[in-house]
Amino acid sequence: MHELFPDGIDSPPGMSKLNQGAVLNNLALAYAKIGQSRRAISLLKRAIITNKDLKKQFANLPDFQRFSQDQIALGFENLSLRHLELGDLKSAYDSLEQSKKLYNKVKNTYGIAAIHQLLGQLFSYLGQFKKAERYVQQSIAYCKSKNELRDYCIDLETLARMSLLEGDPMRAFRYAEEMREKLEELEETQKFEGGIVRAEWLLGAAKLLLYGPDTAAHHLEEALTRCRRINLVELEARILLEHAKLALTQASSNVTDAEAVSFRQEAEQLAMDALRIADRCEYRLKQAEIHNFLAKLFLNIGDLPKARDNAEIATERASCGVDPLTSSYYYKPAYEEASRILQECG
Repeated sequence: MHELFPDGIDSPPGMSKLNQGAVLNNLALAYAKIGQSRRAISLLKRAIITNKDLKKQFANLPDFQRFSQDQIALGFENLSLRHLELGDLKSAYDSLEQSKKLYNKVKNTYGIAAIHQLLGQLFSYLGQFKKAERYVQQSIAYCKSKNELRDYCIDLETLARMSLLEGDPMRAFRYAEEMREKLEELEETQKFEGGIVRAEWLLGAAKLLLYGPDTAAHHLEEALTRCRRINLVELEARILLEHAKLALTQASSNVTDAEAVSFRQEAEQLAMDALRIADRCEYRLKQAEIHNFLAKLFLNIGDLPKARDNAEIATERASCGVDPLTSSYYYKPAYEEASRILQECG
């Protein structure tokens, strides 16, 4: 992408003015894919300003007015995703509302459905599961009416993740299984490798809770292999965390004391590998999940100081920069889990 900006990112090249906003949007997406969400946010804000300026400059071009409005809405939609990654849940909500308003103005029903899916994801993080599901079901209704199979798979992913947060692995398994089946149908016309990675990860996570390590292992290995093949940074930390959970479960199964120690060491190492990615990319919600896992691991072996330290970090990360007593914009499921662990630590 830097070839498009020979004089640096801050000096757009002599391309058509009409394309500058779209190029900035695409460049932001490229940064997000390598885990640089803050850089992506900076570019998305510039893209939104650029598209607003262009909309004013070319007010005499009706077709461009619609295009620029869609680009501004898309900019806010992408901005919300980056805020979600960084755990800025209030900013994510504000961006989604802005995007939805603009999509409604130009009657972009596809864009509105995408916003409903993201609102479902956001409200699941806030622990407002009924509201979250209502939004996702609105997106599903659109996808079914338009036969949007790819986006339907994303909706199923959101419902599976939501079910895991609610503590319902069977429901999560059913959604993940349907997602995997639909992805096989989709492969006949288009490849959605990222979707396959997510489905395998979710199948592994659900099966680990339902049936144990033996049934989950191959799904998680498949997810990690495919994830690394396409460098899907945003998911690798979560998949590694699930591998850590698998190893910790193995430590509690019918193994010798030496094997149990080995599995716990493996679990800790995998969790630390996941944390390095989450820390580097500033994935706040993932940081909260990983520290909660580490807290439970140390609690399991009786290391109360380390358990308490990790639970306290998880509490801070899950608070998402707000006071949970006065604001609802925090990662509620992870925050409540960290609070329970702290109580157990005494």
